[in-house]
Amino acid sequence: MIPLRTKGSQEVANAFLSNVLARFSAPAEVVSDGGTEFQGAFAALLEQSFIDHRVTSPNHPQANGAAERVVQICNRALRKYCAEQGTTAAWVDYLPWILLGYRCSAQASTGKSPFELMNPTKRISCCGCAQMPSSGRHPPSAATCSSRSTVTNTASRVRAGGYKPRFINFTVGDYVYVMLRNRNNTLQLPARETILRIVDT
Repeated sequence: MIPLRTKGSQEVANAFLSNVLARFSAPAEVVSDGGTEFQGAFAALLEQSFIDHRVTSPNHPQANGAAERVVQICNRALRKYCAEQGTTAAWVDYLPWILLGYRCSAQASTGKSPFELMNPTKRISCCGCAQMPSSGRHPPSAATCSSRSTVTNTASRVRAGGYKPRFINFTVGDYVYVMLRNRNNTLQLPARETILRIVDT
């Protein structure tokens, strides 16, 4: 869920490129309701990225029920917090906290949180810190909890031997690249173009 200033096709395409394609790579398909914001530049981006664009039937949001349900949950949460503050001006500041809570909460259908389904690891949450700020600012203790979690995770990796280099075991028949050690600049590929095959170990 990405906050936008307008629903223009170009802005939607830019947001999809920056927040989805650049972060998670291209999905196999995208489902939309066929609105004007999903045409033009957005449709061209999907075609350029070889993504299948599936359009639901008009006036039939049930066809994309999972996405519609998430939108309804976030809308209810936003309305609640905006009502408590007496203004809707800062809704964009509340949205990340609502998404944090949703993505870290186990779903009844899967028994797991969206975070766990997306990442092959259990979520790390700061108890007592993931609270909605009364203003647009983060809670004072959020930075402390984040730092503490980072230190704890680092220490755990060190105890588990995570600081040691990992060696890859190759077998006969594997295809490999030869590392290019003398690169002229950081934009140059770190491997030679020739692909070799291991014939003996």
